[in-house]
Amino acid sequence: MNRKTYIILIAAFALTSTSYLKTFGQTNPHKYNALNWYSDYDVKFYKIDLNVNDTSTVISGNTTIQSTITVEKLSVFKFELAAALTIDSIVIAKEKAVYSRSEDITSAMLPHPWHSGQLLQVIIYYRGRVLASDFFSSVSSKRDNGWNISATWSLSEPFGAKQWFPCKQQLTDKADSAYIFITVPKKCKAGSNGLLTNIVPIDKSHTRYEWKTHYPTAYYLLSFSVADYADYSFYTKLNEKDSVLVQNYIYNRPNYLEENKFLINKTGDLLRFYSSFLGNYPFANEKYGHCLAPIDGGMEHQTMTTLMNFDLSLIAHELSHQWFGDLVTCSNWQDIWINEGFASYLEYLAIKKFDIPKNGSNWLRWASQSALYEQNGSVFVPLESVNSESRIFNNNLTYKKGAYLLHMLRYEIANDELYFKILREFLKIHNKGNASSPDFFSLVNRLTNSDYSWFFNQWYYGNGFPAFDVSWEQKGDTLYVVSTQTASSLATSFFKTHFDLKIYYNQQDTTLRFLQDKANQNFKFQIIGNVDSVLFDPEQWILKKVNCNKVSDLPTNDDYLKINNPVNNELLITFNSPPQGKLAIKLTDATGMLIQEINTRKKTSLRIDTSNWQSGIYILHITDGNYKYIRKIIKD
Repeated sequence: MNRKTYIILIAAFALTSTSYLKTFGQTNPHKYNALNWYSDYDVKFYKIDLNVNDTSTVISGNTTIQSTITVEKLSVFKFELAAALTIDSIVIAKEKAVYSRSEDITSAMLPHPWHSGQLLQVIIYYRGRVLASDFFSSVSSKRDNGWNISATWSLSEPFGAKQWFPCKQQLTDKADSAYIFITVPKKCKAGSNGLLTNIVPIDKSHTRYEWKTHYPTAYYLLSFSVADYADYSFYTKLNEKDSVLVQNYIYNRPNYLEENKFLINKTGDLLRFYSSFLGNYPFANEKYGHCLAPIDGGMEHQTMTTLMNFDLSLIAHELSHQWFGDLVTCSNWQDIWINEGFASYLEYLAIKKFDIPKNGSNWLRWASQSALYEQNGSVFVPLESVNSESRIFNNNLTYKKGAYLLHMLRYEIANDELYFKILREFLKIHNKGNASSPDFFSLVNRLTNSDYSWFFNQWYYGNGFPAFDVSWEQKGDTLYVVSTQTASSLATSFFKTHFDLKIYYNQQDTTLRFLQDKANQNFKFQIIGNVDSVLFDPEQWILKKVNCNKVSDLPTNDDYLKINNPVNNELLITFNSPPQGKLAIKLTDATGMLIQEINTRKKTSLRIDTSNWQSGIYILHITDGNYKYIRKIIKD
């Protein structure tokens, strides 16, 4: 998408997750937003034959749609085409058809009824200026001032294909094949999907580029890009036997290839890397390539990405979409993380593999910061937001939190061989088709022989993230750790998770793994030597906020303060020791939900009204400068 990786799209929304949590594993909470005529036919083939130039969004030409009828009898053929474009004629069975238009839907009368299983061919002749859509411009024309070059390109995701060619915008109806013929000014080249099968001189001033693909393709992945390009192509080996064409339409400007050749060639390494654990590049019989354009990021058009530059992370993200997004496409825009969350995580793996080591850690840190911005956010796109482009492509949730979900799942499975087997099997099962989030969840459960419903309920359907307040102290040969968890959202109050503690002692270290399955939990273990420090989640496996501190060497809690415990209508805290700094006081219930928070200067005593508290156990957390104190409170 319009990279997606580069643009931070913030959409505030509210989601009551409990209705979805109850249905997980029983019914699919995803509802598909299909027009009622989508079930009339199955698209088999598009032929798009257009005149395009590099300086405007004016287009003209025709599109052929071949489809198989899927209802008993069809008398009216409907398709989507933007009302801003003029239809000159529609030809069906070599006759001009009578048609009507209602906004972006055209209804063409068939000369006679077509019946189930019959093949129907419709040719639509049209022209006009493509208007920008609300979110992404479906066709853009812009000048790259840095390289003094103009380009015109398409970007149809999610709802923009109808802005430039007649189609049916249904994710689950992939065309079996497509021809994209683009006639351009002679100085230009046109890049598109599949293989370039012919270059035809039309007249002294124009040339037609004929691209053909024979792989199933979702409507929004068909594309064109037009500019004064140079063709830099090479073959790269995927393994000892198989190779693939890497075709790059780069700016035909002095020094462009020289300045970018190293990173362009890196595409070969990335193809081999992804093929090694996902299975061979899925469109190897045609090609993989790039078309440059002054786009804000990139878009994973099947077999030929449109992108702004040859940045390693951008190349990796868009290439990984060829598996997740193109080979296997989300079933519905509610499932968009199947495209974007997976591609974002594969981008991270590529950076970790090919970039300097610290940039892998930096990627996780930046992803975490983005996801933590959304305190009430969910990876799951609720039905009421399924037509909101800003919500579908929310960088913080769909991309970064979606990627972190996969990172955390890998940590919970704790078996990389099994984890990557799940990814390969997912691609194999849904090869050239579509998949939903529950499809993936069910596969995880089946291949791990475990029930990960709890994980997906809290991290996919659930909202927000956990915050850990961790205190530790050593007494003799025993290390005591107290972990108290609160949540950023009331909708998901607790996140069950394993976590790692890295213990530094006697100039060495060891890492231990624990399971936190309740909000307040105590851990202890024996250790030989003096503990210098403790690091929570050292490898950044968990999406969270955390405070991890050594328990004060000052007097014990009882010497530091006194409280009336149990309490009735008032909690009285009386401090005995001198102040260490500003006081931060939090009161949580036994599940870790925040009840009250107070920030104040040190006082001799503090009174807190508890008259509205229900009977039960509560936890008092006090941070006094660098020291932390935790006490259990009982309300009668």
